Amino acid sequence: MSTTRRAAGRSAAAIFLCLSLLALGAGPLASAGDSGDDSRANGGYIESMVWLDTNADAIRDKSEIGLAGVMVSLLDCDGNFIRARATDAKGQFHFSRLPAGCYRLRYGAMDGYRYCPANQGLDVTRDSDADPSTGLTAEINLGLNEGLSQIDAGLVALSESQIGDRVWEDLNANGVQDVGEP
Repeated sequence: MSTTRRAAGRSAAAIFLCLSLLALGAGPLASAGDSGDDSRANGGYIESMVWLDTNADAIRDKSEIGLAGVMVSLLDCDGNFIRARATDAKGQFHFSRLPAGCYRLRYGAMDGYRYCPANQGLDVTRDSDADPSTGLTAEINLGLNEGLSQIDAGLVALSESQIGDRVWEDLNANGVQDVGEP
């Protein structure tokens, strides 16, 4: 057997081995918290972050950082637990290899913090999506091999929370005093 044919045979075997490992979920793009898979090739994913809302306006500003160690649970829409992840050092989390279906996230409570109001402001990529009283998100309908990355949660440190002295008529019921609201 020539050297070229042996090398070609080894290459084919190496490709078969790599494809087999990928099929078993041992891909090269392992995410923190998930077990070695490339979620974009093996189903859908939900990823986002938990952030510290330092000015308590319920809108994530560029200077506001992620919070590590917040437990985020993935549930189906009937409320059944699927799995959980703690946020990483940047406040990020990732659930992968998800089949199409209906999901919810439950953000865990952290001592010394409260969740800020959900769905504030006009930019859905910068608001908090967790219900402040339950930590639950609205239903997330994930399509086949679809990924979502804007289902995040903002936390306010209790020491920074205070009762203010401003009263206004919230005409559009968004919790933010907009221009023209007396």
